[in-house]
Amino acid sequence: MSRRLNVAGLVLAALTLVASVAWAYPLVWAAMATVAPRAQGSLLDGLGVYADALLNTPIGLWYLNSLVTSGTVTAVVIGISAAAGYAISQLEFRGRKLLWGVILASFMIPVQALIVNHFLLMNSWKLINTWAGVILPQLIAPVAVIVYKQFFDSMPRELGEAARVDGASHARVLWNIYLPANWGVTAALSIIVFIGAWNA
Repeated sequence: MSRRLNVAGLVLAALTLVASVAWAYPLVWAAMATVAPRAQGSLLDGLGVYADALLNTPIGLWYLNSLVTSGTVTAVVIGISAAAGYAISQLEFRGRKLLWGVILASFMIPVQALIVNHFLLMNSWKLINTWAGVILPQLIAPVAVIVYKQFFDSMPRELGEAARVDGASHARVLWNIYLPANWGVTAALSIIVFIGAWNA
């Protein structure tokens, strides 16, 4: 039995190694291509491209813009999504089921179908080439609301009710009870939202 497990482990390790090489090869090739000697040149010519990019372009400003917009989008989306997920999961109010249905239905519309509409809207608001013009269209993230709602549904309602009896507001219940119990979810969503905003 142990010999069979050893063989299976070796096969799995070999497959993992092959997959790793296949994944890493394009990245290594791309990195090497950027510093490869040009025709009738030297290796320094290839490295000079990096120096040129750092010294003769506003690449620092470009990174700062991406960092500010991505960080803002992440903070706002997580805040809004956590609050919306808590409200839909734990509160009773008119239109709750309709709101939940609209959030679920929003997945039927691909993001690509909204690009032109977003551009026209930002253009009409004179927000083209501004941080706000990049940030505003990304603030609606129904997947984050759905994930939070599902996790809040799995938590005992008695936790929130006990805190409410003691005089805690809904905001405090969310911040002090529900979110600390779901930091893993918040961390995962933050990474996903940040990467999505950075690539937008």
